[in-house]
Amino acid sequence: MHSPDIHDLAAAACAGDTAAFDMLIERLGRDLRIFVASRAVNQEQMEEICQTTWVTAWEKRATWSHDAPFDSWLRGIARNQLLQDLTRLSRERKRRSSDEIEQLLAGDGLAHLDETTDVRAARLTSCLEHLSPRARTMLLARHGAGESMASLARRFKQPVPTLATALWRLRASIRLCVEGATP
Repeated sequence: MHSPDIHDLAAAACAGDTAAFDMLIERLGRDLRIFVASRAVNQEQMEEICQTTWVTAWEKRATWSHDAPFDSWLRGIARNQLLQDLTRLSRERKRRSSDEIEQLLAGDGLAHLDETTDVRAARLTSCLEHLSPRARTMLLARHGAGESMASLARRFKQPVPTLATALWRLRASIRLCVEGATP
């Protein structure tokens, strides 16, 4: 639990005190970055979500219940921002997929699709080779062999939520690698 100073600063910030809000950013900024970084796909998304969270917190400061911890309220805003961002990314990905299908139907040909598939398959192989043996084994056991999360958790001696987060991050890094965003 945070010291009363955080609560007092939050109350002052909610009353419009910008200096108090700046002090909240200074004191809670690192914790917020850690929270968001553990869920973000990359550093760019993490920076954007943190910035948006602080802006939203300032704009909606009147909605903070003084009975609740301010940092919990702040993490809730960040969580909502992450969900909105993931929804937006998903829609963009679906729209791109629709555009590719329309190009195929317009007669751009399947050769382009085959080339793209070959390139992506080669990138996937390369990306998997760059993983640590443990990470590769974890991914292949879950997604190749269909091993349950409970079984993997026992095998890798990790709690299921920790393992789920690790797999999510691995999939995100593989996706970025395959898309050519990382070497």
